[in-house]
Amino acid sequence: MVVLAGLQGLGQGGYGGGIALFKPVAGGDDGAWARLFGSAEHEIAILAYSALFLAEDTGILRILADKGRAGVTVRIALGDPEGPNVAERGKEEGISDAMAAKIRNALALYWPLGAVENIEIRLHRTVLYNSIYRADDQFLVNQHT
Repeated sequence: MVVLAGLQGLGQGGYGGGIALFKPVAGGDDGAWARLFGSAEHEIAILAYSALFLAEDTGILRILADKGRAGVTVRIALGDPEGPNVAERGKEEGISDAMAAKIRNALALYWPLGAVENIEIRLHRTVLYNSIYRADDQFLVNQHT
């Protein structure tokens, strides 16, 4: 489940602000991620274990790079692949060491963004119950179940 907080017009037909809940559909989104990050004027933040699906999307990577070059602060914090919380999350998902591998893959894909002004890529050792994606005062929150 994804929680959209304070989002106006990001989904098809718009959400009208406030909070909306939806279950992502297989085969991709309706462009909400591009609209979320593309709408940022001051700050973009990604807090997740891997956010690999975003790292694999060249359109999203282009938006993040363009925003950084335009002066928007972009912060990406991914799980430390050597951290105990990542190992635990891998066990919980039944994918064991593949969680750390997903993070390493995401880091390799995000890495070129680190050379762009205003973009920071860091690792965290935090237990996450949600992945949080922020553009200014708009959030997408993905609950880990």
